Amino acid sequence: MEKPSRIYELLLDYAGSEGQVTELTIGLVWTVCKAQNLGLAMSPGMPTRTLPWSGTLVGKTLGELAAWINDWEPYKATVGMAAINCSLNRFELPSGITLLAAADQGNLAVFEHFLPRLKDKKVVVVGRYPGIERYAEEFKLSILERQPVHNDYPDPACEFLLPEADWVFLTASSITNKTFPRLAELAQNATTVLMGPTVPIHHGAQGGNVMASNQPVNNAEPSIMTGLAILPDRRRQKASKNTADDTVIINRFKAGQPKHKMPNAVAGAIASMTCHII
Repeated sequence: MEKPSRIYELLLDYAGSEGQVTELTIGLVWTVCKAQNLGLAMSPGMPTRTLPWSGTLVGKTLGELAAWINDWEPYKATVGMAAINCSLNRFELPSGITLLAAADQGNLAVFEHFLPRLKDKKVVVVGRYPGIERYAEEFKLSILERQPVHNDYPDPACEFLLPEADWVFLTASSITNKTFPRLAELAQNATTVLMGPTVPIHHGAQGGNVMASNQPVNNAEPSIMTGLAILPDRRRQKASKNTADDTVIINRFKAGQPKHKMPNAVAGAIASMTCHII
């Protein structure tokens, strides 16, 4: 995708819905939007005492709240992301590979899945995941964190680390907080995994711009694809028009929707940026 910021236009194109919101809950960690389905987004990290629109959102359409994704106020943007996921979750999803995490590494299932391909690679993880240090001897690990601890790097280091990375693991909360376009641009030479329950998903369609699909990839067109397609980064030969790969499912939970098991759940990827989405 030549212009990563266009993801916001595409999200609103796909998430437009007249479905009415019946419940909106902002928790300490997660924000949940409920209509006919549920949509999840990570809540802002900073607390707030007042929200001027509190108690006024029930009855609004998903399309109205989805538009808040463009707002710079963190809580409004989070509500917008949850509404987008709620709207997108009405679509059926393609099948894929199920990752069943071990009890002692539940939040590291994604890294375990890709581990054979990460050996000795330069890997940048945006956001600290508990236990991630176990991989420090497996590959060249760098962690970007807004509140760095231990050997973490602060946000500005992204300008130096991402262009040199082989793999980038990027939290989908970057879409909500508007850091996604720049991070995606910096990571354009890496294989990028967009991950987390905030990931927006869509079962896709033939051709054009699709989100969360396992349809064949056409790198000649700037489009959003999903389905963890194993795509070449810009330093490698482009994929053929009919290239497709398996999708990956995490514990059979639908992305962006908490505790609702799906027979087939999948995450999405930004194909022209070589992006896996989990």
